[in-house]
Amino acid sequence: MIECVHVHVPTRLALYRKDLAALALSSTGVAAADVLALLARTEVGEQLNTGNACTQELKFHVKLGRQTGIHVSPTTLLNGMICDTSSSWSLDQWMEFLDPHCATPAVAKM
Repeated sequence: MIECVHVHVPTRLALYRKDLAALALSSTGVAAADVLALLARTEVGEQLNTGNACTQELKFHVKLGRQTGIHVSPTTLLNGMICDTSSSWSLDQWMEFLDPHCATPAVAKM
């Protein structure tokens, strides 16, 4: 006898609406409508696998990572260099690592 197991698998659109858009709003302040607009499927005739506004950007970064030897995550690149980081870092550790690289350079006075 085969046992029937019911599994709830939300659709991609449901995940975008419920989880991803809410995460973007709560973590960055980006409006849910703006996130959903970027994730809306691009319509190209009768083609089914057309992606969305983020597809080409994601493909570019995946290709860039593969060309630099990155095949798993988390791996961190900073200015094209692979850096020694950890997925277990706290926010303070990330800030300590990134702040020196993100500081605004002093403007030379003439």
